[in-house]
Amino acid sequence: MLLMHNLILSRLFVLILFVYSTIGHYDCIHDEIVIKSERLSMNYTNLHARTAEERQSSRLPIRIVLDTSRLDTNARSDASYTCYSVGQTITTQDGTSYKCGDEDVLTAAKSAFAVDNLLQAAVDRIEKTLSVDRVSGNLMASNGLTNCYSSSFTPLTVPTKYKTTGQPDCDLLVFVTARHITVPNVLAFASECQHDQINRATIGFINFDPASLDSQISDTYPTKLGATTHELSHVLGYSSGKFDQFVNPDGSSIPQSSVVFSQTSPRGDGVITKIKTPIVLETVRRHFNCSTLDGAEIENQGSNGTAYSHWEKRLFGNEYLVGTTTDSPQLSNVTLAYFQDSGWYNVDYSQADTLRWGYGLGCDWVNNKCSQWTAENYFCSSDKATSCNFDRTAQATCNLVTDWNNLDKAYQYFPDSSWGGADLYSDYCPYYQSTRTNGAVYCADTQNQGSTYINTGENFCATCKCFSTNLVANSASGTMASLGCYNTTCVSQSALKIKIGSFWYDCPQSGKINEPGVYAGQITCPSTNVLCAGSLTDNSWPAITSIDPSRGGPSTSFTIKGRNFKEGMIVAVDEPCADCKFVDSQTYTCNIAPQKSFTNPKHLLGSYIDLTMVYPNEDKSAVLLKAFYLKVTFSDGIIGGLGGWISSNPVIATIVIIIAVIGACVGCYCCFREFKRARGLGEQRYNRGER
Repeated sequence: MLLMHNLILSRLFVLILFVYSTIGHYDCIHDEIVIKSERLSMNYTNLHARTAEERQSSRLPIRIVLDTSRLDTNARSDASYTCYSVGQTITTQDGTSYKCGDEDVLTAAKSAFAVDNLLQAAVDRIEKTLSVDRVSGNLMASNGLTNCYSSSFTPLTVPTKYKTTGQPDCDLLVFVTARHITVPNVLAFASECQHDQINRATIGFINFDPASLDSQISDTYPTKLGATTHELSHVLGYSSGKFDQFVNPDGSSIPQSSVVFSQTSPRGDGVITKIKTPIVLETVRRHFNCSTLDGAEIENQGSNGTAYSHWEKRLFGNEYLVGTTTDSPQLSNVTLAYFQDSGWYNVDYSQADTLRWGYGLGCDWVNNKCSQWTAENYFCSSDKATSCNFDRTAQATCNLVTDWNNLDKAYQYFPDSSWGGADLYSDYCPYYQSTRTNGAVYCADTQNQGSTYINTGENFCATCKCFSTNLVANSASGTMASLGCYNTTCVSQSALKIKIGSFWYDCPQSGKINEPGVYAGQITCPSTNVLCAGSLTDNSWPAITSIDPSRGGPSTSFTIKGRNFKEGMIVAVDEPCADCKFVDSQTYTCNIAPQKSFTNPKHLLGSYIDLTMVYPNEDKSAVLLKAFYLKVTFSDGIIGGLGGWISSNPVIATIVIIIAVIGACVGCYCCFREFKRARGLGEQRYNRGER
């Protein structure tokens, strides 16, 4: 192995802090502390002897090893800097003495949570996603790498064994500590401290604040896992201090001018910086559906640490490498494109999440001020407004703040300069925000499912989404909700189905579902690309296109046309149909149920009924709303149904009966008066001798 002991200073690749902000998220702040990143060449098999194509194809999944020895609560090997017990005195990173309180203590449960639930989950994700030129033999630490963390007060000393023996089966070694952080409400910070001859990080560290660690998985787990993956990604090289260290496939340097550039913002908010590498550019154009984009904008808010080392949050929303975390951080193709273009990694794009924020919204959405956004569920203008959030995973509240101190003109979206969004990284754009701390109802939280949602046909599940609705069961009373959660599936990239109660309905793009089944009211459907574009689809669902005839009474024979029909399907027009026959995958024949099956008095007057078809033993169905006009005659079943309706609705029935009796009495009185009047006229004519 060729050893190179040149010590270089990574100017901006610095401490990365996640601070829990006033709006309920962790902010990432790069403190302007110069960290020493040692350069040490690794032993790679014929690294430069192969062609670029051979080198790319020969890369293998990265092997990340965590050194968690300092988290051992029995060994207590980091007692000078880590709180293992209440009352213990430690030295902090700024050199002050600190007496450990109860929340500062690294318990065995917190240590296990950090390792098993956060770090290992993040490592597993990255190992499936990134491939590298694997180190041959053991990964070594440079003799010049004394400390992996540069604070003179709390050094993170590199054990001698990594300099003499090294770490086998490893391409990236990460030291993990859990030392108290003096900045309030901080989750973690991290950095690289050694890289190889092509500038890929080979050694780094992550430090967690024990006060921010949980003992078990809670509602904040997705946020903290996203923050951990975010930290690990900074170690891997997502940082402004690495923009001048990109390499070509053959290992030669790429000029920084080919990686990033700056320009005047079209929104009047100063100078903005963009990454313009080829795959990033292609990916971001595809994401926003804007072929003229010249790069992926990076953050220009915050200190020199946060600015330039994250994606612009106004544009990338809940991408996991924006400057603040979210409840649902997404590892997107844009970030993977960055790692691919760096030259240090190959990436598996199948591991990416689908980033919904801004998806397909076009050039104007990217370039204009957010106050000009017209896409639903983004910009809002009332601090009391509620709506579904942008990706419809939750019911959200507008994060408008009305007490800012004279916002910069570039970020004034209202006549009053004290009005703006709560998040500076989003350029003070007010948007519908869902957080655990603001009481948002998340559609994936199955514990929300209860009797209160039965009357609205709602469901809570992993694939459930938020919709504007005023649905309520016909038999229910009370206030109708304005937002609701319903299960969803995508039949195609442009066809959405949602489940209301027990049945699945087509949700037309930007349309409505009116009075489905036993429910009054309607659900408003989103533009389809919000939920289905870029999603996995299932085109095996049954679909109904027509019914012939579409009018009739009990026992009427009819034919259904559609697709994906199967033998044995359950067909119903208010009641299960009789004598149904599977003709082929596009045709079914049935008879309307016999007269005795119908008990609803409304059918006496005639009404339009939904046609439903259900796969046996599968949660798949097709519904054609108001497909058949049904009229029945008076029968014992109707009489029984009328009695049942009266018994189940006694108050309403009493009112109806009283109104009917009063109406009958008024009618009789009017008839009697008319009879008397006619009789009087007749007597008058008789007396006048009229015949």
